[in-house]
Amino acid sequence: MILSRSYRSQKSSRSAQRRSMTLEALENRTVMNFTPAVTLPVGIDPRSVTVGDFNHDGKPDLAVLNQGPSGTTPQSSVSVLLGNGNGSFQPAKTANLINTGAATGVAQSLVVGDFNGDHVLDVAVNTAGRVGPAVEVMLGNGDGTFQTVHEILKVGPNPLSLAVGDFDHNGALDLVTANSQGTVSLLLNNGDGSFRPRVDLNVGGAPRAIVVGDFNGDGAPDIATAQQLTNTVSLLLGHGDGTFGRPLSFAATNSLSFAPMSLAVGDVNGDGKADLVVNSIGGEDSFVTQLGVLLGNGKGSFQAPIFQIPATAGGDGDMALGDFNHDGRLDIALGGEAAIPDGLAVLNGNGDGTFGVPFQSPLRVSTGGQDPFGVAAADLNGDGLVDLVAANSSSGSVGVMLNTSRPIVAAPTTTTVSTSTATAVFGQIETVTATVNSQAGTPVGTVFFHDGDTLVGSAPLDASGRASIPVSLGIGAHALTASFFGTTGFADSTSAAASVTVNPDATRLALTSSVNPAVTGQAVTFTATASAVAPGGGSPTGTITFKDGNTILGTVAIQSGGKATLTTSFAATGGHAITATYSGSLAFVTSSTALTEQVNTPPTHKATTTSLLASANPIAVGQLVTFTTTVHDPLGTATPTGTVTYWVGNTVVARVTLDANGQARIRGSFSIAGRFTIRAVYSGDANFAGSEQSLIEQVNP
Repeated sequence: MILSRSYRSQKSSRSAQRRSMTLEALENRTVMNFTPAVTLPVGIDPRSVTVGDFNHDGKPDLAVLNQGPSGTTPQSSVSVLLGNGNGSFQPAKTANLINTGAATGVAQSLVVGDFNGDHVLDVAVNTAGRVGPAVEVMLGNGDGTFQTVHEILKVGPNPLSLAVGDFDHNGALDLVTANSQGTVSLLLNNGDGSFRPRVDLNVGGAPRAIVVGDFNGDGAPDIATAQQLTNTVSLLLGHGDGTFGRPLSFAATNSLSFAPMSLAVGDVNGDGKADLVVNSIGGEDSFVTQLGVLLGNGKGSFQAPIFQIPATAGGDGDMALGDFNHDGRLDIALGGEAAIPDGLAVLNGNGDGTFGVPFQSPLRVSTGGQDPFGVAAADLNGDGLVDLVAANSSSGSVGVMLNTSRPIVAAPTTTTVSTSTATAVFGQIETVTATVNSQAGTPVGTVFFHDGDTLVGSAPLDASGRASIPVSLGIGAHALTASFFGTTGFADSTSAAASVTVNPDATRLALTSSVNPAVTGQAVTFTATASAVAPGGGSPTGTITFKDGNTILGTVAIQSGGKATLTTSFAATGGHAITATYSGSLAFVTSSTALTEQVNTPPTHKATTTSLLASANPIAVGQLVTFTTTVHDPLGTATPTGTVTYWVGNTVVARVTLDANGQARIRGSFSIAGRFTIRAVYSGDANFAGSEQSLIEQVNP
């Protein structure tokens, strides 16, 4: 059910537009539309559909892969519906596959091509039936039927997707499968419809889908796979002789909650280089589709992926690329199971690697059945428009939807733009509002706001024909315009520019001291915090210079949060005038602030004496003993405060605060015998100096 088709989408003649919505005159577009689906019965559980001329009458036919009934003995088959050239088809001719039945799986993917050089289209299907994982080749008879003898080609475990290409340049089509256990299996054609034994190439990450294209412009087909376990795309560059380089890896999603399901190749930005589109599925109870577009640079690598934001309701089936609205740009149709209750989701291509118009739901195209996994796009009735066909897996049918897109007759519109202020400061949030008018009524569509040539945002029109966005602009003069992208009969229009001047923002500086007053020689840390003054915003950058009077203490770079810190000390007593000056920057105005740091003479500490007593000495191993420390003021003027640190040898065992009597105690026991030095060290406080005492404690066995 993964896209591996023989058709290729039309190349756009437009120049590439990168990462910005491309607008065009509405008169040059068409309203995308399809006829109600005509359903045709095929086999049980059809999963894949493709288009080809199987009876050489110049009219497109359909080939459908039917997985068959569920259960222990599934019988997969291929149905061919011969086309009448007008979008209608003859009843299906169905042929059973051989490699199905009670085994590890059923047929998954189908491709067509002339594999034996007789100018008649053949079919290849990847299966996992009685003879194990394989590709089954069915040679065509030229009338929509197939020869009874099928060639079974063994491949790697769990083949999920199949693609075709002439990898060794011998003029015969080769086959390649994506195997979920981390490999691709290459089957090179001998030129007569027989194939050489498989060659397995590692790509890793459980490849779910595979496509073939020339991604480096050397004329040799390359292979791309989408990996579900690693959420990546692997690219194998072909050498043209059936060998390939080591796989190159590229991101396919921007979230672990999305897993790649299908893959398509085409030139989606009109630069003549092959691009990749990845359909990834997320969600638990319902599917959410995230399209990831990897724009090719024509040298065998891709730009950073463009993701569809926000994700949209989608499906886990095939993708079909085609120019459905006939504007020269590739559009996309997504299939899947019940995640798309109204059928296929169709999104128009914008010509720059994005799909769909923001804030608008995709077009829903009913397929006349349930769970349209397989999707194909081709001109089925010769009118020059790309039609759609889907395999309705739960309905046993294919639905044919003929393209009836017609040019839009657009009503003129006028767009004006205004801003909440013509003069702003850096970091200020202002509102830009567009108003779109038309004599035909209130326009419907989306407005894209630009600052010069830069897209700054977009918003849908409300019921009054207005759209607004908040913006924060850089320093300088700005010319803001609004471009209306019309829908349902309203022409596009662009406003005249509205001028806005953005000036540097005023700043506010706060200054604090870690200790004030301080004493001479004491370390003091000053912290200055620069902030923007409303209505501006952001965090100022640059430097802050600290001074003591006219003496520069230091210049410090601003860190996160607008803060800068400087640590110093003072030799002179008295009040010190400390100033902090912010240097300013392109976006922020300079500012300064000050405080007075009082510096005093250090106080004179009174001497103390410390005594240390044990409740018992000697003691036995395990016996409890209490050590009591008393800190005295020899003059008896006050009781010292602070802490006592107890040491046993060179190890600190406790730190205890003195009580109101100037005492501290610890209690414990010793686990081994010996002589131990116990030391009590008083820390001192604001008035008293430190002191210490020690003793030897004898511990007997």
